[in-house]
Amino acid sequence: MRDASSAARLVILATAAVFINYIDRGNLATAASLIQDQLHLSATQIGILLSAFYYGYVVCMPAMGWLAERYGAKRLMATGVFVWSIATFATGFAGSFAALLVLRVVLGIGESVAFPCASKVLAQAVEVGRLGIANGVLSFGYLLGPAVGTLLGGYLMLLYGWHAREPGNRHCRSARYCGGARSGEPRSATSPRTTVTTSSCHGCRSIW
Repeated sequence: MRDASSAARLVILATAAVFINYIDRGNLATAASLIQDQLHLSATQIGILLSAFYYGYVVCMPAMGWLAERYGAKRLMATGVFVWSIATFATGFAGSFAALLVLRVVLGIGESVAFPCASKVLAQAVEVGRLGIANGVLSFGYLLGPAVGTLLGGYLMLLYGWHAREPGNRHCRSARYCGGARSGEPRSATSPRTTVTTSSCHGCRSIW
């Protein structure tokens, strides 16, 4: 007899994992316009970056199913969460097309563990008569992830920008972008006068 409370906890953990999974994989699409502008990327490069996730994700998924069978789904899921978390964190520090490309492929490799491992965990922990409910909860998690990620990611980018920066550096960059309006630095006689409007300063929030 399978323990119902233990099975419920595993379903919740698996759902949380795929929820985070789908937030992380969609963050580049949310930030694509800012990244393209700040890194001066072409439309072709952005297209490659948006598809790069699947280079690692699709290719590695069958292998991850085999690894889940051989070494255990829980252990492999924990390893995958670690890998994709590091890749997502490092993306905020990427400053070039090549760095973003590598990190997106690594993200795909890490996230390829999610469904093979989640399916294995559910099959082992949940009674056959309750697998429909368990899969429904799991599906709720990965469908809710993109909605939350897009909404929250867009709001955070409005406040802080996509790129990880020291707070002081963000302030300095925004001050220079606004023509020194917030830094209070005197302009030289040869410097062109910059008129700063409320709307233009509002746009600076994208790189604070």
